[in-house]
Formats: sequence, C-alpha cells, structure tokens
Amino acid sequence: TKMPFGSLAQVCDLPSATERKQIFDIHIRKKNRNPDEFNLDKLVAASPEFSGAEIEQSVIAALYDAFDADTDLHSDGLVASVSDIVPLAITMRERIDRMREWARTRARPASAAGLGVTKPKAGWLERHGGSGPKDDGIQGEKSDVHEPERKLEL
Repeated sequence: TKMPFGSLAQVCDLPSATERKQIFDIHIRKKNRNPDEFNLDKLVAASPEFSGAEIEQSVIAALYDAFDADTDLHSDGLVASVSDIVPLAITMRERIDRMREWARTRARPASAAGLGVTKPKAGWLERHGGSGPKDDGIQGEKSDVHEPERKLEL
C-alpha cells in the first residue's frame, strides 16, 4: 500500500512474552474455553519467537489432537502442539534479520511493550551509527544536519 509523503511506517515484530500471553488468552477464549484453566505462563515459555498466527494455529492443532484423543483442550496438549511447530522466526531467520535491520532506521515500532524502550538522549545519528552531532558554526549549538535558514513568505 502507498503511504502519504512524510508519513512514518510502523513495523510489527514478534510479540513479547506479555503479548503472547494475551494472544493465547484470546484464542483460547475464541474456542469457548476459560483461559484461567490453562497455564498461560507455561505456554508463553514454550513459544518463544512465535507470531500471533502461529499461536492461533497451535490452539487449532491442539483442539484437533484433543478431539482425536476424545479429551478436551488442556495446557499439556497445547504445549505439545506448540512443540510441533517450527516458527518462521527460526526457518526464515536471515530474512527477518534483514527486515529488522531495514526497519531499525526507517520505521517506528508498532509495539514497544516488554522492550524496555526509553526516550533516547543521543541524537539520531549517534543512535543509528553516525558520527554524532556536527558543529554548525553557531556558538554553543550543535545539530545533526546543517540546513540553510529558511524564510517563510506569506
């Protein structure tokens, strides 16, 4: 899709542990089960680098397995289902790393939950591998980029 000039892209990365817990909760509820009856922390620990779609598929697969075994969905069945899935974050690691590197300086994270993101104190160039602020010739002031003075004409 095209974005208007000057807009900033947002990129989604893999969900954090807190977000995965919420995703499991959502998909367990969608299957008319009570998430309080599941060990969500165990499910989160078993699913590092899982996307939301992979979590959803693990719930669906676990339901099929439970139906075949003539039981109901439970934590151990979900953990077994999760362990059968190899997430794309593993099978396509190099491609995902390239996308993350591209997005590092070109997009804003859609979610900062669990990342410990704080407002940076350094300038943009310092944060992204540049040489730091340059002296623009004005005493006592530094800037990342020297731009000519612009006058607004009405």
